[in-house]
Amino acid sequence: MNDPTFEEMVELVRELYIDDDPTSPAESLKDFYPSTVGELRANLLAGLIERSEDSKLEWDAVALIAQQTLRSGECLPQALADWVAAVLAGDRPRPTKGAQATAYRDFRWRLAIRHLQNEFGLAPTRNATSDADCGCDVVAEAAGARYKTVEAVWSGRGEFFRPS
Repeated sequence: MNDPTFEEMVELVRELYIDDDPTSPAESLKDFYPSTVGELRANLLAGLIERSEDSKLEWDAVALIAQQTLRSGECLPQALADWVAAVLAGDRPRPTKGAQATAYRDFRWRLAIRHLQNEFGLAPTRNATSDADCGCDVVAEAAGARYKTVEAVWSGRGEFFRPS
């Protein structure tokens, strides 16, 4: 199979990460995070719990995982049980700062860029002297955004999207 063209990658990103942008970011987290704690690596859960203090997106993800884990009959690991207890006691409120829609959009853009990198070997960003297309170019075109906006989102990606 030949490498996809720029236009084909734009269409792929639109289909998988842009056009399917749901109205309920918390509900749509099911697409990106395991639904129960049994499917989640311990270090990912610890990172989500830590980031949930300052991030609406991670707070919603932890809440959704806790909810679905309880409904499935699985036992909560101690860290998640402590988080739920703190929420119920009012000691761990959902963060109020930051725009949920922007956080979710940024998360999807980062997933798209990582997908393009892993699937097609496309560099996430380009250097200033290069005309070669990169992941940020594809996502910017697919989302109708400026390259610099997408590049700024990618640059602020945090540990979850850094190479292992």
